[in-house]
Amino acid sequence: MLLLKIVFTCIVIFWGFIISPLSAKTYTADEFEQVRQQLRQTFANSPKEALKLVNSYLSDPELLTEQQLICLNYKSWFLIETDQLKEATQTLVQYQSLADKFGLPVFKYGYHNMYAGLYTRIENYEAALEHHLKAQALTDTLKPQLAHQTNNNIAMLYTNVGRYEEAIEMFEQYIAYLKQGDRPLSLSLVLVNLAETQADIGDFKKARETINEAMAIQKKHDYKRYLASSHFILGMIEREEKNFDQSINYLEHAIKEFNELSIAEEATQAQISLAKTYLETGDNDKIDSLITSALLNAEQHHLPALQSQIHKFAANVYEQRHDLPQALMHFKTYQELHDQLLLQRADINLAKAIAESDVTSKELEILELTKSKQLKLEKAKLFQYIALTIICGLIIFITGAIFALRSINKSNLRLRRSLNELAATQNKLIETEKVASLTSLSSGMAHQLNTPIGTIVTANSLINEKLVNLEQQFENKTLSQSALRQFINIAKDTKEIVNKSTQRLTTMVEQFKALKVSLDSTQKVSTFSLHELVVECTTKFNSYLGKEVKFTIDTNNIEICSIYPVLADVFVNLITNSFEHGFKHQDSGTICINSELNDDKITITFEDDGAGIKPELLKEIFTPFFSTNLGGNHLGLGLNVVFNAVKHQLHGDITALPYERGACFVITLPKSFEQS
Repeated sequence: MLLLKIVFTCIVIFWGFIISPLSAKTYTADEFEQVRQQLRQTFANSPKEALKLVNSYLSDPELLTEQQLICLNYKSWFLIETDQLKEATQTLVQYQSLADKFGLPVFKYGYHNMYAGLYTRIENYEAALEHHLKAQALTDTLKPQLAHQTNNNIAMLYTNVGRYEEAIEMFEQYIAYLKQGDRPLSLSLVLVNLAETQADIGDFKKARETINEAMAIQKKHDYKRYLASSHFILGMIEREEKNFDQSINYLEHAIKEFNELSIAEEATQAQISLAKTYLETGDNDKIDSLITSALLNAEQHHLPALQSQIHKFAANVYEQRHDLPQALMHFKTYQELHDQLLLQRADINLAKAIAESDVTSKELEILELTKSKQLKLEKAKLFQYIALTIICGLIIFITGAIFALRSINKSNLRLRRSLNELAATQNKLIETEKVASLTSLSSGMAHQLNTPIGTIVTANSLINEKLVNLEQQFENKTLSQSALRQFINIAKDTKEIVNKSTQRLTTMVEQFKALKVSLDSTQKVSTFSLHELVVECTTKFNSYLGKEVKFTIDTNNIEICSIYPVLADVFVNLITNSFEHGFKHQDSGTICINSELNDDKITITFEDDGAGIKPELLKEIFTPFFSTNLGGNHLGLGLNVVFNAVKHQLHGDITALPYERGACFVITLPKSFEQS
């Protein structure tokens, strides 16, 4: 059914897994999640009531931008479902304008999905597919469920154009994905669509099995609307299998349920399906009554596409009866409605253009008013700033003159005392720093090791507990196949968790070993080309992490006497740091490595144009276990290893400098290792 395809196109666009946690005066993250659940549940029972509800939430001025976008998305969906297509177009233009300002790909994804649903509604499948493909192009940066959802939406279009086998394959892939989580509404919908497609190709046995699975979910969660849709499909299946009494029973049940829920379109579709069943039994009076009722419902609820289908069906019925005047009348009306549908497509495009023009005009007007207001405020602030500066300058000058002479005398006395205290303090600081460094290192190692070890202990406790339960069930002879399967699944999952934690511990130990290696000063010294070493290091990073990074190298053909593998590790760590931290949120960048020879010293400058380092963090970045991106494989040891290697093995120095475009490290090394 067309309506179910549209519903499924839109329903799981991005709720339950999108954006960072929301917070606002009115709705916290948990509260707004309840709002979304309420909207979805209300829609499942009555789209019109859902539209009223979402409008009430949109009138709240304290909604965050993310929350406004989510509500606008729901509103577009509900407008499409209630056949208010022009209003849906205007809402989508408003949604697009707000989404472009916010900049997150997930909202652009939702925009294209909604437009695809709208075009599907008016049977413009080419335009719908175009928007689905644009949405698909955005899924690489989003979470996996969106990729599955997009492929599923494309599959529904395939059913409209007769590509059933491809559609069934995509539906089954999505069902397998949904069964891994707890998404009963989405699973119920895709099962209904799969059953309908299976019925379309004549595989009624599988269609019946699929629809029964969907109905079990719908009954459990009280999805009244979609339970009615399942009865509808069962009625069609029974008709195709020549079980006409069962078909009539299911279809009458579906019509009653749709009418109780005030879902006119699907009730009308069910009436036509029932008429097709009576066509098989030859009950012309029932057919005529159902055609008349269906046409009246479609006209009252302004469903031109459905009216067109009914007239086409009626024309075929009367042609079979050889009632040519009636057949010709219905066929003529069908053609007129089909032409109106084409005009409706044009009207929607025109409404979109007008809405976009209105939004642009309003944005320009707001921009001009904002600029004017800002200019006045800036002038007022400038005057206040000048006056305040003059007053403060006079106060500072007078105060400074008074205290200057006193400060000079006191400073001389303090300097004498400070010189005496400095020597003693310096020795104490050295010992204190050693203890603090050791404490920080031990604490950091313990903290990093604690998580995977704790995970392993917890997993072991869980499997022991499950094993005891399994043993008890076995001894009591109550062990079922499902319980055994559940234990096996838990054991597999637990094994995977333990393996990952063990691998994590192994990785940590290897990185901890790097600390010792970075302090080892017994490695072989040799003379080599600095340029060749740098080129060798950079070639290891071609397309690393899927990023396109350009390297600019200017080492002036300098020959250096040092420890080749240690210096290579320094460059590898710095480049890795740029990729994983500097370029974390960008797909491309540039790394510049320059060097120059000054007397017996070689100065190497390493720069990237990534995210950079905050000035207040520059003093901390060489500290063990310090990182702005802890988690995963990041322990905060990389730059500490670099620091130790440069200081203790290469007898040089390394400094992180403030840099306007990214990160900048300056390394100073002796040209000849023996000179150090």
